[in-house]
Amino acid sequence: MGFRRVGELLMDVRVAISVSTIWVLGSFCFFSAIGFLKSHFFHFGPSDVCQFAGIPIDTWPKWVGLLFYCFIWQAVCAYANATIYPWMLSHVQNTTVFTLPFPKWACQLVVNGYWLFGWLSGLLSVFLVLTQFDFMLIHLAAQLVVSTITTANYMHPKRYKKSPGGAAQAPHTTITATAQVAPDTTGDLEWRVPMEALAGCIAKGDGDVEIRLVVPAALLRGAAAASSPVLPTRDTTPLLHDSSA
Repeated sequence: MGFRRVGELLMDVRVAISVSTIWVLGSFCFFSAIGFLKSHFFHFGPSDVCQFAGIPIDTWPKWVGLLFYCFIWQAVCAYANATIYPWMLSHVQNTTVFTLPFPKWACQLVVNGYWLFGWLSGLLSVFLVLTQFDFMLIHLAAQLVVSTITTANYMHPKRYKKSPGGAAQAPHTTITATAQVAPDTTGDLEWRVPMEALAGCIAKGDGDVEIRLVVPAALLRGAAAASSPVLPTRDTTPLLHDSSA
């Protein structure tokens, strides 16, 4: 096995999650051996030693209220992380995207509001870690619930393999769009998409339709001779992929 194969294995997300799982199980065994699992941190229910931000959680109403609050709080955090942060990366911080879907003030409000919410969540997380393990479990449960829902939404229009080496789940159709423009052009390229083929794919219910942009060789040679760019100046991202699932 060469270094390249080893590198591919290390970058495989399945290997990464397996290593992480083994590490968690090993950590659990280690802390169990040294008696950490017998500490008051793993006590369930109200107790005299459990405190949240200096407030003793010594009654059942306090314990249930804080448990409910932790679930809602982490659900909101997970929802914000799964929606706002990817939008910031794919739109605001993406240097290839030049058009934003909201006014400038609205984009600033969303970004700064996200960082403010993250700061407050981090502050509350410090107090939560110092309470008990039962609050950490409900915190984790909310994260997993929201993550499962948002991940399923991201995966819905995508194709994936049922098993290693298996066939893709959804049908895939490729439609070619050819650039129609004079070879000596210095302006935008006009892409001619065969709408009949695209409409047919939608009517058949194809799970994934890809529009491939093709520049003729003659146009490339003409543009090189004229020292003019052949890439379109308009954003053609909407034409690159159209999911009809």
